Amino acid sequence: MAPVDGVVDKDNRDIVDNNTAQKLTQVEIEALKRSGMKGGDLIKHIVENSESWNKRTKFSQEKYLKKKMQKYAVTFEIKKPTALELCEAYTQTQPQRILSLRADTLGLMMQMANINQESRVLLIDKTRGLLAGALIEKNVKEILHVELGGGGQQIKMQTDILMEYNLHPYQQKRLSHTHISNIQKTFPSPTVPADQRDQFLTKLAPAQKHYYNSVIFLHDEFHPIEIIDAVFDLIQPSAPIVVFHTHLHILSQLRDHLTISKMVIMTKLEELWTREQQVLPMRTHPHMSMHGASGFLFSGIKVL
Repeated sequence: MAPVDGVVDKDNRDIVDNNTAQKLTQVEIEALKRSGMKGGDLIKHIVENSESWNKRTKFSQEKYLKKKMQKYAVTFEIKKPTALELCEAYTQTQPQRILSLRADTLGLMMQMANINQESRVLLIDKTRGLLAGALIEKNVKEILHVELGGGGQQIKMQTDILMEYNLHPYQQKRLSHTHISNIQKTFPSPTVPADQRDQFLTKLAPAQKHYYNSVIFLHDEFHPIEIIDAVFDLIQPSAPIVVFHTHLHILSQLRDHLTISKMVIMTKLEELWTREQQVLPMRTHPHMSMHGASGFLFSGIKVL
């Protein structure tokens, strides 16, 4: 096979990554940076002092330049803070803050929950406002965020990621908050005696009963069975219910519970697995270092 632009006539078999091929020391490189040398000029200087540069293949040279650019040339891109950008950023840097929710899973959740401009969404999540912002971005009609835990005292959800959307105050008016204990008082279990019920909240029940036409649940501290049961009276018949969890057996228990009790039909359990591809001339292949786990999704339709 004939050499093509330095691709085939070279290989990297004799290159040893032991930091001896670079004539410049780290002290000298730091001195050049302090002298005010621009990133591009600095990288050019480093290449000129690399003994292995001419031994590398064209592909290897590109990877070498990319690595040095990331290390010595400060570059940034200003992007609008959308749900997609924020989700991808946190997935790469702090996935635990959004419970390992990936952008492809977020998109499927929105589709399964039938999110549109007429949606009245019952949101139970612990993503610090990522999902709430995504719903506001979709211009939904109303969002009720249900806070769990806190002994009934913590009503306001953590909104540090929601603030990163840079939303206008009028957009955030669609988002309201309540605690799960208020819902349990408004729609108490039939086993609770009448004299122990909150009469004021009970009077509000007819206005909120069967009001919300979409339900999204994403929480890792509470089992979805007890929470879905607690808010079930708020859900409109034929409304989609979507639950995300990183553990399959949790969603299996939820599916069995709702199916056996005939509360939900058309139940599905799905696992997403998306593989990103590097698309470059003569080196198109899947990314080797991406995270494979994407969690599991339960979906179903509430019956009458």
